[in-house]
Amino acid sequence: MQNQATAGLYNYTPYQPNQAALNNLYGSGDACSAYGNRNFWRIYIDWFGSPTSTTPFAWAYEGQQAYSDPARTKLFTSVPTVAPGASYYMRLKARNMGTQTWNPSFLHLGTSRPNDRTSQFADSSWTSYQGVPRPAQLSESSLAPGQIGTFDFVLKAPNATGSYTEYFNLVADGQAWLNDLGFSFTVNVASPVGPSNTSNTGLSSGATLSKSSFLLSPDSQSVLAIQRDGSLTLFANFSNVWSTGPLGTGVDRLVMQADGNLVLYNTANQALWSSNTQGNPGARLALQTDGNVVVYSTSNAALWATYTLHNPDHLSYVNTTLNTGQLYPGQSINTADRRFKLVLQADGNLVLYSPTKVLWATGTDSKQVSLLGMQGDGNLVLYDQSYRSLWSSQTAGYGPLLRLVVQQDGNLVLYNRFNVPYWNTETAGAQ
Repeated sequence: MQNQATAGLYNYTPYQPNQAALNNLYGSGDACSAYGNRNFWRIYIDWFGSPTSTTPFAWAYEGQQAYSDPARTKLFTSVPTVAPGASYYMRLKARNMGTQTWNPSFLHLGTSRPNDRTSQFADSSWTSYQGVPRPAQLSESSLAPGQIGTFDFVLKAPNATGSYTEYFNLVADGQAWLNDLGFSFTVNVASPVGPSNTSNTGLSSGATLSKSSFLLSPDSQSVLAIQRDGSLTLFANFSNVWSTGPLGTGVDRLVMQADGNLVLYNTANQALWSSNTQGNPGARLALQTDGNVVVYSTSNAALWATYTLHNPDHLSYVNTTLNTGQLYPGQSINTADRRFKLVLQADGNLVLYSPTKVLWATGTDSKQVSLLGMQGDGNLVLYDQSYRSLWSSQTAGYGPLLRLVVQQDGNLVLYNRFNVPYWNTETAGAQ
């Protein structure tokens, strides 16, 4: 075994059949007979195909990417989000696990679940086999067993907003469909929106950000705040995308100085970090809708930046999920069609809205709320400014990697990484 994932799978399926069963599987006297593991063997072969396969056509998944440009140079930063009717550009990497060499004349990508399903994402660039659409063919002129090949194809989003998952599989046309790995692309089709926030979007010359406050971008998706460990941290879409690193609990304030330097001070008035942009009187700090945080001169020249550009920009992006991370007052997660949304309001209440009414709330209005944390232990917790719990989902211990999802049926659900629900607001079907 050459990697920890394979070793982990073997260790996780510890079962050894009796000798008669082994002889049945491998033949009498086979080297595997002393150490065979039927569960591991079955799962490995089902997923990857046999390393000594006699199957002519089989494949293993080696990676996928989604791009916003046809040259495939601009990767989507997170879950692909596109406007209704827009095209986006995909790439699949696949390893030939069969005994036959692949050729683009017959080795294609097809829609699956069910096979040859009509896709809402069909594009005019797709070819066909006997009238059945084929999104892509093998890019390489040939691909021997064991080698990795590429499939590039275009998806055109439907005109209806929403979250979609499209399934595909490889097919040797005229010969056989390959093993179905459940390969899919997920995309949110969403219409762009305008800015939703006009306050605390930056620091003007001479302004200060205290440890108990935060800055919120005009799109409400980026937050710049001083953390409990003293780090100045930028959160975009609830994830840490830039930080100074821990600077101690004594960190007190961030100052956009009159000389143009952005400086982090502790309670002893010591400078712990700066942007080194002094000598530019009147400079200002701005949180932008493209995800970048920039110090600008009075002539709007960029002096310093976090270089955290998001693709697409945040006015075109929609957050449907809160993974391990934190949501600040004024932020929300929404369905892709923006009909349902969970909002942490400035009044301290966490509220789930339908297009017409309140569906659910924590009832914490009038509290000094600091943030909503989706913790690594699986608990969803609403904290006050002293970091005391005001409300929780009481799901601690169900982690790691739980995530909070606003569903298109109006339900708010906590799922684990295997899509098992652990908590919900019981609002499915609400309008």
